[in-house]
Amino acid sequence: MKNPLDLVNNTILIIYFALAVATPLIFTTATTELYEVPKMFFVYFCAVILFSLTLLKITITKKLEIPRSKSLLALIAFTFVILISTITSTDRYLSTFGYPTRLNGGLLSQIAYLVIFIAALINLSREKARSVLLALVIGATAVSIWGIPSHFGLDPTCFVLTNELTSACWQKEFNPILRIFSTLGQPNWLASYLVLILPFSIAFSIFFKNQKHRIFFGVCSVLIFWALILTNSRSGFLGLGASLIVLFILLGIKTVKENLKIITALTIIFLVLSLFFLAPLTSRLKDAFQNSKVDPISATQSSSPNIASSAGPTESGQIRLIVWRGALDVFSHWPIFGSGPETFVNTYYLYRPIEHNQTTEWEFFYNKAHNEFVNYLANTGFFGIFSFLAFLLFAFLELLQVAKLKENVSILTKAAIAGASGYLVTIFFGFSTVATQTVFFLITASIILFNSKQQKIKINFKFLENANFKKISFFTVFFLGLFSLVFILRLTIANILENNAQSSQNFAKQTRTYKNALTTSPAKNPYLMTNFAFDLASYLEKEENQQNKNLIAKEVVAQIENAISESPNNYLVLQRAVKTYVLLINADQKYSQQGINLGTKLTSLAPTYPISYLTLAKIQIATDNLSDAQKNIEKVLTQKPDYLEAKELLDQITAKPLQ
Repeated sequence: MKNPLDLVNNTILIIYFALAVATPLIFTTATTELYEVPKMFFVYFCAVILFSLTLLKITITKKLEIPRSKSLLALIAFTFVILISTITSTDRYLSTFGYPTRLNGGLLSQIAYLVIFIAALINLSREKARSVLLALVIGATAVSIWGIPSHFGLDPTCFVLTNELTSACWQKEFNPILRIFSTLGQPNWLASYLVLILPFSIAFSIFFKNQKHRIFFGVCSVLIFWALILTNSRSGFLGLGASLIVLFILLGIKTVKENLKIITALTIIFLVLSLFFLAPLTSRLKDAFQNSKVDPISATQSSSPNIASSAGPTESGQIRLIVWRGALDVFSHWPIFGSGPETFVNTYYLYRPIEHNQTTEWEFFYNKAHNEFVNYLANTGFFGIFSFLAFLLFAFLELLQVAKLKENVSILTKAAIAGASGYLVTIFFGFSTVATQTVFFLITASIILFNSKQQKIKINFKFLENANFKKISFFTVFFLGLFSLVFILRLTIANILENNAQSSQNFAKQTRTYKNALTTSPAKNPYLMTNFAFDLASYLEKEENQQNKNLIAKEVVAQIENAISESPNNYLVLQRAVKTYVLLINADQKYSQQGINLGTKLTSLAPTYPISYLTLAKIQIATDNLSDAQKNIEKVLTQKPDYLEAKELLDQITAKPLQ
C-alpha cells in the first residue's frame, strides 16, 4: 500500500501544477462572467485543498518546517490589513467577495493567495519548485498557442462557444484580430501575464544544456513573445521592455557570451516578429504621445448614441489621470484603512472629477483605479499600501539574495526579478487579475525555496504523539476542509444558478432559479437580489391577474429592501433598485414616494454623474412630477451639455422642438 504521506505530497504537487497550467486557461459560459469568475472559483478550490492537505501533513508528521521569510511576514501583515479594512469597509459584501464579475481583490481571494504561498513554502522542495516554474512556462505557451490564431481570424474560443472557427463571435470593441486576449479575457491582462513568464522561458533555454530542451524553451519563448506583441498592449510593451532590460543586466556579459548562439537566435526572431506585427502597437504609442499634449476636456467627445458629437475616442492615458485624481480624493477621505477592499466601484462615484463627463468613457463604471498601487491606496489606505509595498520590497530583497548564489538556479532567480519588474510596470497602468496574482505568488514562493542558506522555522507538535489528540486533529482537519469546500461549492453553484436565471425566458423557471440561487449562496448577495427584483418587476406589465401582480410587487420590494440593507452605499445596487421602482410605479403609483426617495439618494452617491440625475428625472416623470424632473434634467445638461438623451427628454416634457 502506498505511504499516505507520499499520496499527500503528490496530490499537493499536482494541485500546484494545476494552478500553474490550468488557471490561465479556464473559461466557461456557465458562470456570470466568462473568464475571471471561473478562474477565481478554481483558485478557491485549489486553496481549500492545499489548506486541508497541509494540515493533514502536519498532523501525520507531527511537525512543521517553513523557511524564515520576511516577505511571508509582510504578506501575512498585508492580509491582516485587508481583514481590518474589510471590517471597517463601506461595503462589507464587496470587500469580502470582490466585485461580482472580477472577485479578485476581495478578502476571500487574498486569503486564498496567502494559503497558496504558505503551503508552497511548507510543502515544496527546491526540485518541486523548479518543476512548478516549468509548468508556468508550459501554461503560458498553451495560452499563447490558443491566442495567436485569433489574430488571423481563427479563434479557438469562438469554436468552443459557437462551433465555428472564426474571430467574428466577438463584439467590435473586443475584436481579437486587432488585439488578442486568448483565455485571459482582455489584451492588457494577457500581456501582463505573459510579461511575468517570458523571462523564465528565455532563462530555461539557457539553464538547460541539453540541445532538445534548449530548442523547446526557445520555441516557447518565441510563441510567448509573439502572443505578447499581438496584444497591442502599451503597458505590456513597457513591461516587456523593462523585464528584458533587467534580465540581461542581471545575466551579465559572461552569461550572454556563454549562451550567445541561443540568445542571438531569439533576438533575431523577436526582431523579425516585431517588424511584421508591431506596427499597430507603435501606432497606438505614437497616438498616446500626441494625445497627451491635448486638453482632454476640449478634445474629446463621445461617439456614443447618447452624445451629440462623434469625434475620436479619448486617449486612455488621459482618462487614467482623471480616475487617479478621483482615487486620491477617496484616499483623502479614508486615509487609514481605506474605504474597503474592492469598494472603488462605489467610492469613485462620490469623488468622480467632473472632467470625466467630457471623455468617451464617461458612462463606464470603474471597479478598479487602473493602477494597482493607487487602487490599494484608495481601498486599503496608508496601512494597506505600506504593507503591500513592504511585501514587494522584502520579496525583491530575498530574490536578490538567491540571485547572488553561484548556482544554476540563480539564472531562474534573475528571470523572476526581471518578470516581476515588468509585471509591476504593467499593473502601474492597470491592475492584477486572478491569473497574474496566482503566478506572481507561485514565482515568489518558488524562488524563496531555491535559497539553500535560508534558515527554517521548525516546530514539533509533541501532543500529536497522543493517539486521542491525533484523532481529534484528524477530525478537526476533516471538518475544517469540508466546511471550506462546501462554502466555495455553494458560492460556485449560486453563481451558476444566477447565470441560468438571467438567461431564462420562462417566468416560473426564472423565479425558481433565482430563489434557488439566493438559498444556495452562503452570503446575502445584494447584486443577486436586485437582479432578481428587476427581472421580477419586468413581468408586471405582462401579468393580468391583480392578485398575482400584488404578490410579485411584494416580492420585488422585499428583495430591494434586503439588498439595500446589505449594501446601503452601493451605487450600482441602488441604481438597479431605482430602475426597478420605475417598473413598479408604472404598474402601481403607490410606490412613487419610495422610488423618489431612492432616486434622491442615488444622486447623493454620485453627485457628478449625469446618469444619476437622469435616472431620478425618469422616476419623477413616471410620477408626473414634471417640474422637479425638468430641474434634474437641466442639472444633467449642466454637467454634460452634449447628452442627447437628456436633451430629447427635456424637449418632451417642455414640449419644445429639439434645437
